[in-house]
Amino acid sequence: MMEMMLLENQLPFFVIDRLYWFVRCSNNFNAKSNTEWKDFPPTRELVSAFFKKVTDVNIPPNIPENLDHFVDLLRFLYNPKSKRKESTGNDCREIFSTPSASHLDVESMGNDCSEFFSTRSATHLHAAGVKFGRAKGSPMDIEFTKGVLKIHRLLIQEGTEIIFRNLLAFEQLHCPDESITAYLCFLDKLIDTPSDVDLLKEAGVIRSIGGSNEDVCKLFNNIWRNANLTSSAQFSPACEDLNAYCGTPWNKCMAPLKREYLSTPWKVMGITAGFSVLILTFIQAVCSILTAD
Repeated sequence: MMEMMLLENQLPFFVIDRLYWFVRCSNNFNAKSNTEWKDFPPTRELVSAFFKKVTDVNIPPNIPENLDHFVDLLRFLYNPKSKRKESTGNDCREIFSTPSASHLDVESMGNDCSEFFSTRSATHLHAAGVKFGRAKGSPMDIEFTKGVLKIHRLLIQEGTEIIFRNLLAFEQLHCPDESITAYLCFLDKLIDTPSDVDLLKEAGVIRSIGGSNEDVCKLFNNIWRNANLTSSAQFSPACEDLNAYCGTPWNKCMAPLKREYLSTPWKVMGITAGFSVLILTFIQAVCSILTAD
């Protein structure tokens, strides 16, 4: 099924719609050959349901009609708020003239996006007291509030690299914004070593099927290399808040304490019991002194 995601294999949606209509009519025989098109489940909803299984993205309530093909639809599912280019209608010349992702010379496309993201890796953030959690909404809805970095769950399995590479190639060539590029760059900064992958797995942010932590790490460290990125406005607020949080002296001091002594309920109970004994001992000592006087 991953052949459907190759950029060079895309068919315009109007062709898919018509083929789908013919199949449904032929299956209903002559008695139902005049069934209205509106009575059939929309093609985009059927394809979106398949994409949800292989990527774990949510399906928004309203899917626009001006999507060109499967890759364009998947990009919309990853970021429903992304800028839409004008519909190309039935003109499929743009689609058939598109090079494949494997032939795209990303090394000559632009700058290193590290200048846009100064955030630290997951393990460094965790050492500074940052917690990780799963976000709702689309994968682009990354937020940092009250010391918790919330990220939509990433489903990593066979074919994930194909999906990301073709999304990246389509965006770099045909789209007015760079949301997928910025998203992959942010994940690369967050995932630097297999230890980062393991930490995000424990937090439920990454679900990997059939691959090692090192494989997941290599995927995000190599996939966006030298792609063109001119702005990171979508993730800049989260990165700025993360850096400000990690740079606060109080958070730096409290992070080891929380990690070593307050990470589990049992440790919290132990610390509480210890302080209680200390306070009671102090009170007893004071009472003994007052009594002696």
